[in-house]
Amino acid sequence: MTHGSRARRAFAMMAVLLTGAAASLEAQEVYPFISAGPVYVSGAGVDGQLTLGGRAGIGFSSGANAPGAFELEWSATVRKDTPCVVPASGSVAQGCTGPAPSTSAFGATYQHRWFRGEGSLVALGGGFSYMNVSRSDLGGSFSPHASIAIGARGSRVGTTFEARADSRPSTDGFGLLLLRFGVTLRFVNSTNVGSVPVEPAVSLTTDVDAIRRARLAQNDAMARGDTAATASYWTDDVTIRRGLGALGVGRAEYLRIVGTDRSDTSVVYTRETTGVDVSAVWPLAFETGTWRANIGSPNGPRTITGRYSAQWVRRDGRWLIRSEVFVALACEGVGCKSVALP
Repeated sequence: MTHGSRARRAFAMMAVLLTGAAASLEAQEVYPFISAGPVYVSGAGVDGQLTLGGRAGIGFSSGANAPGAFELEWSATVRKDTPCVVPASGSVAQGCTGPAPSTSAFGATYQHRWFRGEGSLVALGGGFSYMNVSRSDLGGSFSPHASIAIGARGSRVGTTFEARADSRPSTDGFGLLLLRFGVTLRFVNSTNVGSVPVEPAVSLTTDVDAIRRARLAQNDAMARGDTAATASYWTDDVTIRRGLGALGVGRAEYLRIVGTDRSDTSVVYTRETTGVDVSAVWPLAFETGTWRANIGSPNGPRTITGRYSAQWVRRDGRWLIRSEVFVALACEGVGCKSVALP
């Protein structure tokens, strides 16, 4: 392939990547990321060698806890020279292979994430790069890649342990295979595109943390049967649409629903946050999560489980729940005898 044709292919790929980035400009979250770790190199005359590599770039997603993210990146590996011992006879030593070449690439990845519990995640990714290889006989070409990651989605930094395969096709065979392993840091909530905060001194990241802590604290209060503490996280006019369809309005009604007298037969509700989106314009936030009802304690026999959403409002520096909608999705034991409103 000539340098001119390579340049044209690189330009075409750049156009595709920029189009994808432009489509993501309505994202609510833009974040930088970096990654580093060992790389196993095989193919193209390299008989399996370990070297080092890294990636850096910028990502776009539709929200802090959105399942999908689009990432643009630059990646590279370090050349690792493997000396060949040449005997006096002039023949190359048996088993001697060439050095692992250095590589550099510009590419795009789509990553789909599944959040579980308090921010833990599993993610699968796929995309392609235009890879340049230091060896002149390989040059540059398009290279697909796929990855799997596990880790945690924190309020400021998301940390994942990733395994990724980059394959560089070749006209004379398989080409080059790079197996990357490493730690990736994503600096989340770094930028909110198109948003102008009403209160610049208040960080959206801090608000997300405050809402998550408030939810955990209310769970603890409900498990203890602490009436005052449980109600302190609701507005006076709080509304609830219960898991099977019933409506409740006001603090007193909500306390009656969750109950505060604890015994071996009382129902204890637990809500686990999976996502929080805070408005940069209004003092409002949207929370999503899973909920469960257990008998006697948060770890007692489970009866009903489902998902929920909540509207939070910030008043006098505190985040309060103004409305919640629960949907029952599964049941166990006595919970399956419950009847939903028509």
